[in-house]
Amino acid sequence: MTSYYSLLILTANNHCFTFKTYIIVTLFMAYIYYRGKYFWVGYYDGGRHVQKSLKVTSKKAAELLLAEYQLVEAKYHNKSNSIQIRRNLQEVFNEFISIRSSRAKTLSWYRYCAKNFLKFCETKEIENIGDVNISIVEGFYNERKAAAPAAARSNLRALRALFNYALLKGYVQDNPVKAVKIDKPVKKLFRNLSLEEMDRFLNEAQKRSVSLYSLFATAYYSGLRFGELIYLEPQDVNFEKDYIHVKSK
Repeated sequence: MTSYYSLLILTANNHCFTFKTYIIVTLFMAYIYYRGKYFWVGYYDGGRHVQKSLKVTSKKAAELLLAEYQLVEAKYHNKSNSIQIRRNLQEVFNEFISIRSSRAKTLSWYRYCAKNFLKFCETKEIENIGDVNISIVEGFYNERKAAAPAAARSNLRALRALFNYALLKGYVQDNPVKAVKIDKPVKKLFRNLSLEEMDRFLNEAQKRSVSLYSLFATAYYSGLRFGELIYLEPQDVNFEKDYIHVKSK
């Protein structure tokens, strides 16, 4: 942000006194500094000087967050909310992952989703994140959905988080992922087998293996779960009193 100050100077030339006005231009830029345990940022918002803790101890993370406040100053100075910082898509992905304090497994998931999306964008000759629009995201989603619907939805969740971050930093004007309609997962419907179907099933199991028949028949007539079945021992079955002692493991 630029501030202008007027300075009136009285000069003398050949016994004539002249007043001259000089304009002093001061350029304010957001900056970071270390105080206490954290890095802080100083910036001008609407002509008002603001100092704020970034709550980070890493200088690298503080420098990445600094761009957000530089954008605030730039928007105020240019009287516009449409200012956009052009950034390489790969660089934004790296930046986004580097500042996240997620578990290693989650970070690995972000990298996997980023790899898929970057590979797709290469086929569309897109390098900057600001060039990604709704049709690009829809094309990526539809391509992934054809092969693995669940993975496609997972990839879009990662992209939504990335573009929310990019929106905050001023790298994009909006989040194109929010406009993409995600198909809801289809719930698998199961039905109970009829008595005739169950009889055929048990008869077929008996033909193939006595052990299989014993396992399936016990499960069907007793209602035991798989985990309870596999831990049954001979002494748990009382044939005289017709009961099974089920032990929890």
